[in-house]
Amino acid sequence: MRARLIIATTLAILCSGCVIQPIQLRALQPDGRPVEGVDVYRNTLGWFKIFASDDKPFVSDAEGLTDFTLFSRRTSLTVFKPGFEPRQVIVMPYSGVRHEIRGEGETTLDFDQVRGDVPIDFPLVPVTHTPIQVRVLTEGGEPVEGASVYLSTFIYLKEQGAEQSRGRLPVQVATTGADGAAEVEFISGFMNRVVVRAPDRVGASIELRAAKDLEVVVHTRESRQVRFRVVDRRTNLPLCGAVVSAGQSSDGLPPDADAFSVTTPSSGVTDPITLARRVPLYVRVKAPSGYKDTDIHLEWRKVMESTLPVYEVSIGLGKK
Repeated sequence: MRARLIIATTLAILCSGCVIQPIQLRALQPDGRPVEGVDVYRNTLGWFKIFASDDKPFVSDAEGLTDFTLFSRRTSLTVFKPGFEPRQVIVMPYSGVRHEIRGEGETTLDFDQVRGDVPIDFPLVPVTHTPIQVRVLTEGGEPVEGASVYLSTFIYLKEQGAEQSRGRLPVQVATTGADGAAEVEFISGFMNRVVVRAPDRVGASIELRAAKDLEVVVHTRESRQVRFRVVDRRTNLPLCGAVVSAGQSSDGLPPDADAFSVTTPSSGVTDPITLARRVPLYVRVKAPSGYKDTDIHLEWRKVMESTLPVYEVSIGLGKK
């Protein structure tokens, strides 16, 4: 009886926010014309994710209409259509509409105003391509010829990497000339990331929320012997099976020449690796079962100031 009561109570708590609410969305261009073939992905929000994100999108018809069911009072809808800016539609108990959150369109709908038989209109704006110049310089201000300049686009999603199958645009790549300059195109509606790589130079990464020309300083390459110690944050006991990496292929970019990936043994301490400076310098930790993944930022100055032959980075992981 006690076990049944515990199970029933747990299910009641988990499903307290569950609903069955039909909804119709209508995608319109700025001039009022409907947009056919819009993909709408449904993601349930909240501490407890009862309903997983849909693998297949709901698709708008010739009238721009998409109809489906909400199973939570808090739902994130990610909207894609090639040639248009991606959009987030957040349905929650909230009155009001917000726009242009973190550089991408976001509309917030009041859940209590949703009626299954009344379409809710939302705008889709065609993307614009704005040429920008990226000039790559040394520390002394000299132009760097032959540097690779990449521009990738992405959006913020709950599930990392989900945009890979949801409309990612091709990565742009250009090479700097004798003047150190290269040209790429800023794509509206997306977060834009410019990555610069040059032989024997420190790579650099810059996120853009608006179109503008850039000057990027690439420092002379520096490296240091480093090992990583991964422990339980509370007990300080070593953790086996944590994967520590940096510079791995992401956002459609080719792998960094200085990328690495090491796994902790039973001692929780990796073998020494050659860590090259990058800007910014983040290290990702894929945690073993039962622990939370994390990203850490390293201060290169502290790494280089150490007098130890091998600099040790201690990382504490918390349990899920």
